[in-house]
Amino acid sequence: MAVSSLQADHIRGRRSQSHMTTPIGCEFLRQSKDSFWIFECEIWLKNRRGVKSTTRVAIVALPLIATPYSLPIQISSQIRLQGYLHKGLDFWKGDLRFMSSLPRSINLVEVGPREGFQFEGIGDAGRISTGGKVRLVDALSETGLKNIQVISFVNPKAVPQVADAEEVAKRFKRKPGVVYTSVYMNVKGFERALNTGKLDMEGHIYLTASETFSKRNTNRTLEEELLAQRQVIQLHKVKGIPITGGSILTAFGCNFEGDISLQKVITRIKTILELAHEYDFSLKYLQLADTMGWANPAQIKRSVGEIQDSWPDLRVGLHLHDTRGTGLANVYAGLEMGVTDFDSSVGGLGGCPFAAHRGAAGNVCTEDIVFMCAEMGIETGVDLDIIIDCALLAENIVGHPLPGKIKKGGSLDKLRNKLLNKGS
Repeated sequence: MAVSSLQADHIRGRRSQSHMTTPIGCEFLRQSKDSFWIFECEIWLKNRRGVKSTTRVAIVALPLIATPYSLPIQISSQIRLQGYLHKGLDFWKGDLRFMSSLPRSINLVEVGPREGFQFEGIGDAGRISTGGKVRLVDALSETGLKNIQVISFVNPKAVPQVADAEEVAKRFKRKPGVVYTSVYMNVKGFERALNTGKLDMEGHIYLTASETFSKRNTNRTLEEELLAQRQVIQLHKVKGIPITGGSILTAFGCNFEGDISLQKVITRIKTILELAHEYDFSLKYLQLADTMGWANPAQIKRSVGEIQDSWPDLRVGLHLHDTRGTGLANVYAGLEMGVTDFDSSVGGLGGCPFAAHRGAAGNVCTEDIVFMCAEMGIETGVDLDIIIDCALLAENIVGHPLPGKIKKGGSLDKLRNKLLNKGS
């Protein structure tokens, strides 16, 4: 967990003494609608005899400035930390260690094989071979990723670059402990995915905030989309496959309709929840998709915060594109809001073939997120060196440079070790 430290005596305007070694951790939970901050403080205590103990307390603090990083003075007054801890603990000393709300671990869903190759094949359906697609899925299985989107089952006339979906599903090798999923938007796609007997069937309800994009993406109006979703939901019910998640596409903006209001997104979420309830499914997860790369960090925080306040039992996930260079910043904004589920794409593969903008290319890059999280002490379960090798493989398969940064810059751990060995 990311940490910045302020000594207790700094709170009183005096330089702290080096012997004050007991840390007090303040973990930011969330901001309420009433503009106050809720913290959970974990206090590690050690007395003069070296006996340790831990206690946790909840704190409500009113910030002078609307950021948790401006709060150490208010926090210290709340817990009455003035060089010594009070309430019977006058002999304990410590410093104030102020922690951010970043999660300890996150889950990455790798969408490169599915969305990446779907986008790369625009205008040349056979350019990415079936063998190349299978090679990348098998390589990604060795990285520590726990969820890989393999392919889309969509109309091959509309998206000919995924006409080999069944063959890809047949040829890749399953690794124990890894979930292999696909995307389907209608009954035919559901049946094709199910009939492979190879993929993990995870029920999802999809709606699009932009009706114009819905028409281009699925050739259906919102009313027609609702009918199609009902048919797919009914099939899940009949087959005993639970539906646990929902997704809002174009949740932040659209190349055809412009900015998407948060109210429109909330309305679509309500519709998804009503559909699930209609068929006795209880959703656990709601994903916001920045399909065309319009989102910014402030927008991410507003949208995620509104959903968390409205549906506190729903886990919020993000599907982000790096179209305009805000991808990692948006990931970080999500992390600050406690989001732990992110779609990502090896090498930065991907994009939307129906966005009418070549610049829509590039999902947030898997290895870049893995690197950023590792540097901040956030676990992803992914081996950075192996995922970099996968990014280089993906680059070789598509035949042109991909936008990911870390495959070029490299791991800092390697550089640190090199410098350490050089110094010794």
